[in-house]
Amino acid sequence: MRELDAQGGRISVGITFSSWGARVRFVLRPVSETASQIVATSRPRMPLELLGRARSEGNLSLLFRGVAQEAERTHTSVT
Repeated sequence: MRELDAQGGRISVGITFSSWGARVRFVLRPVSETASQIVATSRPRMPLELLGRARSEGNLSLLFRGVAQEAERTHTSVT
């Protein structure tokens, strides 16, 4: 986690054997007094990375799974 505040944050995914890493950004948008929407993007660090799109989808899945687990832990509704 590189940055986190009430509006959103940034995550850096490090270099691996098969990737130069990625940058994930997310924004929390209130939709009512009791609900918010998460809008997230993930991009490879190196724009020419051939498998970057598949890895970006995996990064976003991991982010949303983590949000769902935290919501379950704190008894918060996620839809």
